[in-house]
Amino acid sequence: MHNDQADRFRPLLEDDPPAFLDRVNTPWDHVPDLEEYNQHAYRRIVRALKELTRSKAAGGESNSQGILVLGEAGTGKTHLLMRVAENLSKSNHILFVRKPNNEDAVAQHVWANMVGSLTRSLPGSGTQRSQLDDLLAHVFTAVLVPEFEQDIRDGKDADQKQRWADRLRADPYHLFTMLGEGEKRQDNMDRIRRRTLRFLQAAHPDVDQNIARVLITYCFVAREDRKRVLLTWLAG
Repeated sequence: MHNDQADRFRPLLEDDPPAFLDRVNTPWDHVPDLEEYNQHAYRRIVRALKELTRSKAAGGESNSQGILVLGEAGTGKTHLLMRVAENLSKSNHILFVRKPNNEDAVAQHVWANMVGSLTRSLPGSGTQRSQLDDLLAHVFTAVLVPEFEQDIRDGKDADQKQRWADRLRADPYHLFTMLGEGEKRQDNMDRIRRRTLRFLQAAHPDVDQNIARVLITYCFVAREDRKRVLLTWLAG
């Protein structure tokens, strides 16, 4: 390092000072991450998460389990979450709920934070799709493909249903683009909405039909401004 004897760099630093990041606010932040920082705690978290996964796969306890991370403010708890998210979340969704400030609205706070988290992309995935897009694509593919297969066996618009089933099997993200355009798209969306709502009412009666209807509509609307309106409604 050499002294800036001619003061060539001082004006540049004063006019446009470099950003200094001293905290991580959410698991989706991108800040420099030194591997040695809280390395022991990170490894313990990863081991515990893998053990929970193995226990679930082996048919272990069905009760919800988790990992509690305690620490004083500024000791790097959210930084740890960022590292876990970037390294482990390519196929796992991340929900980040801040501490509520109003004890009379805890449920609404948790719900709004969950919806907000789902609108974020999967950390480390490199995709522009949101976690909600990923979740809905796979859930609705699991619901719709068997329904389409039944229609094919019954001879109900078999050619169309075969094309849809094939596209969803190839890539669940085809859910968002497979319905065509204009009136045809609207008709197809209405049919799939009715079919899915009937399935949910029979198989999962606890699912709120209004929320399900909004999520189905979200899958098939093309305009981003309409998607934002639907997400605002979902968040309450």
